[in-house]
This record gives sequence, structure tokens and C-alpha cells, in this order.
Amino acid sequence: GHAAMTHWTPDQGWVVCLIYGGFWDIAWWEDRCGDDFLLETQARDSGSGDYMSVLRLEWVADVLGEQNLDRMKVLVDPNSFWRSLALCKKKILANGRGKCVAAFLDSTVEGEEISTRSQIVQRCGSEQQAIAYKEDGTIIIPATSCSKPTAPTQNVLFMDSFSGGTQLHHRADAIVEYILKDVTEAGTYAVSFQVCSVHSVEQPILLTVCPNNGDLPTSVASIIVPYTVGEWALTDPVKVELAEGANAVSFLREAPNFGLSIKEITFEK
Repeated sequence: GHAAMTHWTPDQGWVVCLIYGGFWDIAWWEDRCGDDFLLETQARDSGSGDYMSVLRLEWVADVLGEQNLDRMKVLVDPNSFWRSLALCKKKILANGRGKCVAAFLDSTVEGEEISTRSQIVQRCGSEQQAIAYKEDGTIIIPATSCSKPTAPTQNVLFMDSFSGGTQLHHRADAIVEYILKDVTEAGTYAVSFQVCSVHSVEQPILLTVCPNNGDLPTSVASIIVPYTVGEWALTDPVKVELAEGANAVSFLREAPNFGLSIKEITFEK
């Protein structure tokens, strides 16, 4: 195998310095993988000064006696709720730091608009599709109606759907966020994604639901992506909690992964 070697730089943080060596996903030290180490350095260097919120979540986990997450996988664990929240918060902080982490990559930074492939990834149609709130409490979110990003990025693409409307294509560990402004009734909802996959094994969708007033998340869920053989299909419903009024809903997937197309997200009472 190839060796993995990294070093710290003032402008880009920790970077891989062997172009033909191992990258972060195969690096490890004792009981910690390279991706977990890189994530913590990015979160601490986010510039928001909000890493204390990560520590507070981990302190709560310590008080409750939760087991540590497997730092060789960097995945949430339903049995360690507060540590999973801390991990999700790290990803949110890291995603917003705006720095390229690989010195030899000259690619678009996550969150910036891209100017190439415009015929493919521009938002199509004259107007953005709106989130639908039904009388029975059902909420239907067109995948391209996200509040973040508002324009295509390298890892979040918008495109026309052959079945009508638009669809979102998700890659890497990009975070996609939606704002639900008009939830009329708080309570338990069953959420499902309408997806199209072409690989038998996909990384799960990691969903976080948070009241839009800045409180802690009400739900963290891992949603299994089915193998749809290139057809549209729904994920199995997973129960989450929505607060009355405004809620922020976000999702990501662990990298590396295969690209996944998403058309709609549905919340049903």
C-alpha cells in the first residue's frame, strides 16, 4: 500500500503532502481514522467560535454515560444520541469554513457557485418549486427548494427531471438544508425521501431536524438508501419530531459515496 503523510499549513490547515500516497480516508493513528482527525481540525478552525457547542454536547454525553462513537468510521450511532449530535455539529462547522483541504486539488470549494457545466446544473424552470403544506399536515419538499445551497455547487447539482419538475443530485458529504416555515402541528412525523440510485450499496442519508429558533435538534436519523435500479422509489419512513412553526431540516451523507438523485422529501403525520 501507499503511505499517508500529512502536514499543517497556515492557509489551508491540515493537508495531504504525498500526491501519490494515501489520502485521508485510508490514514489512521491508533484508534482514530484520518477523516475523523480532519473533521475535528476543520470544525475547530471554522472561525465561528462555536466549537464550544460541540464540547457541551459531548459533556452531556459524558454525564449520561454514553459510549464513545467509533472514531474509525465517523458515523452517528442511535445508541449515543448526544455524541451523534456533537458529530453532526462538527460537520456543520467544518462545512462552513470555506477552505480547500487538499493542497494539490484545484477545485471549487463547497458552498461556492460553479460556472462550468452550466447547461447541466443550473436550476431549471422559471421559478423555484415551493414547499407544499397540505391540509392533513403532510409536507412535501421539492429537493431543489433548499435554503442552503441556493445555487448549484460542485457536490449539489440541480437539474430537470424527465418525470417533470426538478431534482437534486447529491455527492460527497455536502450539507443540504431546508427551512419549514409553516408547521401547523408539533409532533411525530414519518419522513421519506424519493430517490434514484444505481448502486447496490449506498451511504445512508443522515437527517437532522432542529427548531429554527436555535435550540438543539429534536431528531437525528439515519435513513437507508434502497437500490432502485435507476428508478424513482421511496426510502422506508423514519419517525422524527417537528416543532410547531419554523424548523430547519438538513441532511448529508458520509464520504466517499456514490452520487444520489433526490426528487422529494415527504413528512407525513
